[in-house]
Amino acid sequence: MLRLKDLKFNRCFDFNDIPRDLFEQLKDRSSDEIDRIYKYGFIFATSPFTLLYTLVDKDNNVQGVLWASINIVEAVLFVVTLSVYKEYQSFDGNTLMKVMDFLRNLSIKEDIRPQKICFFSKHSDISSDHEKIHLKHSDKILMEIPYEPINDYVKV
Repeated sequence: MLRLKDLKFNRCFDFNDIPRDLFEQLKDRSSDEIDRIYKYGFIFATSPFTLLYTLVDKDNNVQGVLWASINIVEAVLFVVTLSVYKEYQSFDGNTLMKVMDFLRNLSIKEDIRPQKICFFSKHSDISSDHEKIHLKHSDKILMEIPYEPINDYVKV
């Protein structure tokens, strides 16, 4: 039986080392977005505030990816992407617990150490399994507005 706990995190500095299908299996990633990840990924990967890790099995085969970024101004570690092949996924909170434990134990300089970990989710419910890792709804709400002007808006 394949288990998430058998995978280990390896620091990665090149998005080309990450199988594309790990991004493709994410429902909220379009192929254009994935193309941009591979085209411009080297910019992210070389930033000291980018945490890019592959999750590998005992044979060093990539089975997952964790991409996070430290926002030093707001003292937030933001998880950009977490994707693990289906055979390693768990729906009882274990995946999140493993990732949160890993992120909390990273060696990050004290003066830029994040105060919280944030990520986007399409699921608004919080289960008892998620409560175990103290997951809660953020006090901030994501708002979005189209970049291109829309003809029916009122100019001020």
